[in-house]
Amino acid sequence: MPNPDTPSWHDSNLTEHYKRRLEKDDACWKDILGITRSLGKNEYEQASYSAYESAILEYEAEERGNPRRICRVDKRTLKAITDLDRQVMITCYHEHYDRSHEKGSPSRSLVENTLTFLRALENRSSGKVITLYRIDLLKENIKNSKQRARKSPLVLLTAVLRRDHVKGSSGDASE
Repeated sequence: MPNPDTPSWHDSNLTEHYKRRLEKDDACWKDILGITRSLGKNEYEQASYSAYESAILEYEAEERGNPRRICRVDKRTLKAITDLDRQVMITCYHEHYDRSHEKGSPSRSLVENTLTFLRALENRSSGKVITLYRIDLLKENIKNSKQRARKSPLVLLTAVLRRDHVKGSSGDASE
């Protein structure tokens, strides 16, 4: 059960996105969740809540012609997307960087997965595929993952991304 601050799914949207993930990414979800059978709808729903609640990175962006949304990414690079009010879960998927899923990729280190994600986000922003409005590390979740949030390369790369790619920001690399 998600905590009260976690966005909720509309049932029809949950069903649609679950079917899409099952059809396109069943092997990926098996790898992420460590299961041998196909992903269940309830498992997909719970994984989306978990990705949102345990996210280490949050950004606000317009992407691929979609309206401005909140995106949260966890250490496995599961990406939970919500509306701006954080009331409605829009979708959740594993980031593959426009390639097929690499078996074992969710088990890479938090730093390795997040740096890969931040670099891809920077490339998308530079290529005008995405417009970033805000990007933040969720340090409380990094600390919960036994990583040092203050001296991490993630802090530095996030600050550079904020400075160079966030619309209307001069950034602050001194975090």
